[in-house]
Amino acid sequence: AWDEAEATAQGAITGVLARHGEATEPGVARALFAWSPPGSTIVASSSMPVRDLEWFAAARSDPPRVLSNRGANGIDGVASTALGVAAAAAGTGGPVVGLLGVVDSLVAPPPGWAWDEGDALVLVGTRTVPGPRPFPLGGTKWATMRARRGGSVPSFDPGPFARTVRFVAGEVAAICAGTASDVTAVHDVGGGGLAVALAEMVAVTGVGAEVGELLGHGELFSEFPGRFVMTTSDVEVFSARAQAAGVAWARLGTIGGSRLRVEGAIDLSVGDIAARRRDALEDALASAG
Repeated sequence: AWDEAEATAQGAITGVLARHGEATEPGVARALFAWSPPGSTIVASSSMPVRDLEWFAAARSDPPRVLSNRGANGIDGVASTALGVAAAAAGTGGPVVGLLGVVDSLVAPPPGWAWDEGDALVLVGTRTVPGPRPFPLGGTKWATMRARRGGSVPSFDPGPFARTVRFVAGEVAAICAGTASDVTAVHDVGGGGLAVALAEMVAVTGVGAEVGELLGHGELFSEFPGRFVMTTSDVEVFSARAQAAGVAWARLGTIGGSRLRVEGAIDLSVGDIAARRRDALEDALASAG
């Protein structure tokens, strides 16, 4: 089943990239990995370049070696690493670098996670996956922490995904360009799902949230792509923009208080969440002995 899913995913990636006449980050990473001779080395920058290789490169029986680091020296550190690898290793190879993003005008900081008391909490993007399991948990952190290795690859519709990403990117770009906005915070729903996104925002801001009943327990931990947690000081104005862009959204609750409450599921103090986030590394090292 997983082999079939992999073949389906690779076919979909090939089809989507073939429709782009211009160079794309996923396309460059995929082509470089396929071209690199056995025994060669690719040095990948952190953030998107290494993720592009992980997500979009097709599996090989004789793959090149891929190296990446998390140094504090940015592009200088990546270039130094690549030069050192090239000097020490036999065979061909090359670095993969890229930009985190391009904003035409940057005169103000992006919204970050700093939500405010009284803001409306909204989920932007398609809320469920079509089919019998609206919130798939296969491959999620929730599943792997419980040693559950089963599941299936959720279906994916690129149309709504692309509209959602363009909408959110446009909202952030407008703020960076200095345009007044009702949007106060943005966080993607990624590893750990909605629960982790909410907990991180609570920990950073020190302000709680009241969330209504969700559509199911799985909504807290499902990690399928194309969803963003956002907060707005004017939900009606925000709704009008989202509808005009053809983007799905749903109000989850309201920001405020000293606790993160999700009806019927979570009731934790802001202080406990912040302490758990702050001490996570120290606790993990202590438990490892």
